[in-house]
Amino acid sequence: MSIDNYEHEVKRAAAPSASTPRFCRGVSGLSVLAMVTAVAIAPAGEPQPDAATLQATEKEALRGVLTREQQAAYTPQQALDTLLAGNRRFV
Repeated sequence: MSIDNYEHEVKRAAAPSASTPRFCRGVSGLSVLAMVTAVAIAPAGEPQPDAATLQATEKEALRGVLTREQQAAYTPQQALDTLLAGNRRFV
């Protein structure tokens, strides 16, 4: 393939076809990807919780966590009873 033929093919491939909508001409796939990404990661306008709220939420989540000593003292029957009680709450 000669360089002239290559340049012609590149120009032909870059040219919009007759079926391309007018508003899409000149828009590359990369710019569309950038726009979609920007919209997807944009903040939703919801206020972010402050540090005190985050700390309270973390403490609430840790309330049900067993210490190493509590885990060692936990019997298989206690674990089964806990699981069964949890299942009864959600059934």
